Amino acid sequence: MEIVSDLNVFDLDEALHNTNTILESYVGLQFDDLDSVYNFYNAYARSVGFGIRKNSGAKSQLSKELIWKNFVCDKSGLINQYSTKEPSTSKKYYVTRVDCKAKLDVRKNKEGKWFVSGFEKQHNHGVRYTEKNNKASIT
Repeated sequence: MEIVSDLNVFDLDEALHNTNTILESYVGLQFDDLDSVYNFYNAYARSVGFGIRKNSGAKSQLSKELIWKNFVCDKSGLINQYSTKEPSTSKKYYVTRVDCKAKLDVRKNKEGKWFVSGFEKQHNHGVRYTEKNNKASIT
């Protein structure tokens, strides 16, 4: 297994963008910390054309330290349609959550390293990379 440390997100973004193939077999890849995991997945997401956000995680019942975490597509989840708040008529709200299942799961091993335990690349919405402004756009 490869351990990724001192990850420079700009180097990774350039490497992902300049290669013809996108790295997709992440399961087993190890990282020193959660920031490195986030930077790695964020660089991948930007190169493919979607945004990410930190989602759920869990702490050990014994040590109270974080033992797993997942990062999801920014379109993951659904908007609560049964809100008790009355929507404002002056604001327009756009549906941005479409229950996308794309995600990256990580767990902490006994040595304190984070490893990728699950990866789902399939989106249920369009993704697009825009060369013009070098930013990812969601369609």
